[in-house]
Amino acid sequence: MNITLKPHAPRRRRVLRLPQVIDAVGLSKATIYRLAQMGKFPKPFKIGITAVGWDEAEIEFWIFERKMEATLH
Repeated sequence: MNITLKPHAPRRRRVLRLPQVIDAVGLSKATIYRLAQMGKFPKPFKIGITAVGWDEAEIEFWIFERKMEATLH
């Protein structure tokens, strides 16, 4: 059996806004900002004069880490 592996196309990186982050992680706005301030959640970055966003890959990795912690306990 001969298997040919094809390289994956690079995944498009997306910027999530706060409502999308809240929906993804199930935490409140206050909790997200508090955890980010404590260094326990990805920090937002400026995407406009007053707008901020989060890197979707960082949010997905944060979720993955929580899942791994849960399986170890």
